[in-house]
Amino acid sequence: MKNKIIITGAVGSGKTTAITSASDTLVVDTEAADTDRMRGESSKTTVAMDYGTLNLGAGAKMHLFGTPGQERFSYMWEILSTGATGIAILIDATSVNPLGDLDFYLEVFSDLISKCGGVAVIGITHTDVTRNSRILEQFNKRLSEVRLSVPVFEVDCRRREDVRTMLYSLLSLSESDDTHALSH
Repeated sequence: MKNKIIITGAVGSGKTTAITSASDTLVVDTEAADTDRMRGESSKTTVAMDYGTLNLGAGAKMHLFGTPGQERFSYMWEILSTGATGIAILIDATSVNPLGDLDFYLEVFSDLISKCGGVAVIGITHTDVTRNSRILEQFNKRLSEVRLSVPVFEVDCRRREDVRTMLYSLLSLSESDDTHALSH
């Protein structure tokens, strides 16, 4: 499947909202009651996937697959990642340890990032309620430390333009002939 994009991140990072905002079609979701209530913010959580499409013109589409955020559903991460051409990792800026969350998702999805030639973006969400004015700088520094050069965006997942800007950036990376952002 051409233009298959994985959108991942922790519970409450905005995956379902991002796909709903960006999709040109009705979103298929598998939300269920969140019995763990890990963050206390949402009464629902994705248990399998979210799916939507973004029309690119001339009949082309970007297929958006959102992963579940809870580790107990991590078996879906590998299933959904099969054949993906890129990944968007959403990190909640209000998390107890957003850089730790970034490290976790970079590790879990390192194989996918390698297979995609480093075609990845980081979206930092909930920046409107954080007091950390240096968060972009901190994320870019961490990415530099792990030798990964990918775009970092502040994203309000409720705003269609924010999400689409991030996704179009990801698409432009996948179409670039010289994209080899991951180096070891």
